[in-house]
Amino acid sequence: MPIEVLMNTRALRPVLALGLIAILTGCGDATRCGPGTALSKDGVCEVVDDTGADTEPSSTATASTDTDTSGTTETGTATGGTTGTATGGTTGTATGGTTGTATGGTTGTATGGTTSTSTGGTTSTGGTTTGPRDYRRVAYFVEWGVYDRDYQVSDIPADLLTHINYAFIDISPDGRCVVYDSWAAYSHRGGNFANLRALKATHPELQLMMSIGGWTLSRLFPMVASTPESRETFVSSCVDFMRTEGFDGIDVDWEYPVSGGLYPGTPEDRENYSLLMAEFRRQLDAAGGGPLSIAAPAGATTIDNMDVPGLMESLDFINIMTYDLHGGWEATTHFNSPMRAAPDFPDGIDDPQTVEVAVETYLDLGVPPDKLVVGLPTYGRGWGGVPATNNGLFQPGDVVMGTWESGIFEYWDITSRWLTHPDCERHWHAEAEVPWLYCADGTFISYADVTSWEAKLELVRSRGLGGAMTWELSSDDDAHTLINTMASGL
Repeated sequence: MPIEVLMNTRALRPVLALGLIAILTGCGDATRCGPGTALSKDGVCEVVDDTGADTEPSSTATASTDTDTSGTTETGTATGGTTGTATGGTTGTATGGTTGTATGGTTGTATGGTTSTSTGGTTSTGGTTTGPRDYRRVAYFVEWGVYDRDYQVSDIPADLLTHINYAFIDISPDGRCVVYDSWAAYSHRGGNFANLRALKATHPELQLMMSIGGWTLSRLFPMVASTPESRETFVSSCVDFMRTEGFDGIDVDWEYPVSGGLYPGTPEDRENYSLLMAEFRRQLDAAGGGPLSIAAPAGATTIDNMDVPGLMESLDFINIMTYDLHGGWEATTHFNSPMRAAPDFPDGIDDPQTVEVAVETYLDLGVPPDKLVVGLPTYGRGWGGVPATNNGLFQPGDVVMGTWESGIFEYWDITSRWLTHPDCERHWHAEAEVPWLYCADGTFISYADVTSWEAKLELVRSRGLGGAMTWELSSDDDAHTLINTMASGL
């Protein structure tokens, strides 16, 4: 099959044909590496020299969300610059026959009376009241998305969201909040920060959150959290940054305290994390207030490294990263974000790597339900060279090229290129409530669609949880199909 060149409204994206993955054979597994890191041949993010992060884009940008191989992921950042070519497909809107049916409409898009949203009262879908407007609808906007992905602040469906988390703010060697990519933040098409302030001016109810850290920018958290003096200095700089740049609140993405992250932590991190959040709460309140949240892991080993009751004394809410529960760092195909385990899972019905188990764990630790926000992915995890047994599910697999990087497939790409391919077929797991795609060339993709999002939104509603969060906006299609699903469901 020849290489296709497809046009979409975001950019001209050369598309690799199905099965053309040889260029990735030396790139390790599906782990996404952020600023200052790259995949080794062993599939590990290794630190490399990082130059040009704050310069006008003229080099190559590695845009990524990164992987916590213990079972949760979310964050990552791109080195400054742009790439002239990228693999991918076209932006498209999912059809109801392929990705499922949303309540009151076809796929959650704004057509056909699917979503009708007001600034107050209730959200209406096809004339049916679906829930109160006080649910949080949180979405991450990635700083590096303005380059290759050509996803700008102007593309954000602000009417459908309550919070926008800007990923990511860095930590300087002297322990202060600093901008990571100054070109993207201040210069590119007027600068992300100025454009966000303009968006806020037209949507005053929208909460703009500055997200600090992430997978590759969490190295200095143990240092800034270690003493009363370092905590006071760090938090003061972050609150000043927030006020200067027009943000409303702070989201801390420490990945991870004690262990489980790209960089080693310390045993003291568990207590110091709670003390750091208490200092954030104190200084935010002194400065006039503002929401405070964290991005929290879904894996049992990393949850245990936090004093969750202690954290909740300071936090307004927790965003659980209930995705990347499985991925290309494993040699067997599995689901990116399964709702619950089933008897046919490799680890059986007691497999803890599920959305329901993560939610119940935090509730059991005393988190008030209305402070718990469930994470929804706008992307899938993939493998290549997968045998056709069981339509590829729970079978051995290897590295495969995704939309932009190894093993990661964005929703717009899946719906426009893979689901429409005659050699690929969608399947559904009734217990896990997630779809997967298997292609004749051995490509397996576990992904999210309208139907799987609706199942998780029902969990939010039925358990009285605080809302939903998604990583991340640029992976949705141009019709905002998934974000519309969130808005119509909450």
